[in-house]
This record gives sequence, structure tokens and C-alpha cells, in this order.
Amino acid sequence: MIESMEPLLREAEENGKWLYCHYQSMEFTPKELRTHMANGQFRWGLVNWKLIDAPTKKYVDIKRHEMISATKVYNDLCDRLEIEQDKR
Repeated sequence: MIESMEPLLREAEENGKWLYCHYQSMEFTPKELRTHMANGQFRWGLVNWKLIDAPTKKYVDIKRHEMISATKVYNDLCDRLEIEQDKR
């Protein structure tokens, strides 16, 4: 499986792209995916992967805002339901 992925991985490296698996909604840098595949993980066929643009700082900021908002909702619900918050 790794051999069939090599051209796509090289293209991702050369063009600053990431790899996205639509089947599992997972995204990886080429380096990350190579490491996982070497460890026997995510060794799916080429048809499962596509190249995507690497996330921008703006995208990361949006995700951070979404996380903060979700945490506030979670904390509020725990308080209202009088249940202990999971601090992980």
C-alpha cells in the first residue's frame, strides 16, 4: 500500500499540501502519514486519499474559537445539570 501512495505523498511534499481521507475525515501532513503508515496504520488504498491545502492561521484561529465556544457550552451544561466536569 505504501508503494502505491508514494507518488501522492511526493506531490504533497513538493506542493506543500496535506492528505485527507474522506472515509475517516482525517487529515495528515505527508510526514505524519508516512510515519503512521510505517507503523502499520492508515494503510488504505489511494482511492481513499486526496490532496488538500494545508490549514491557514485563520483556519486554526476559527477552530480555536469553536473550541472555546464549545467548552463554554459544556461547562454551562455541567453547572446547570450539577454534574462534575471532565477536566481532560
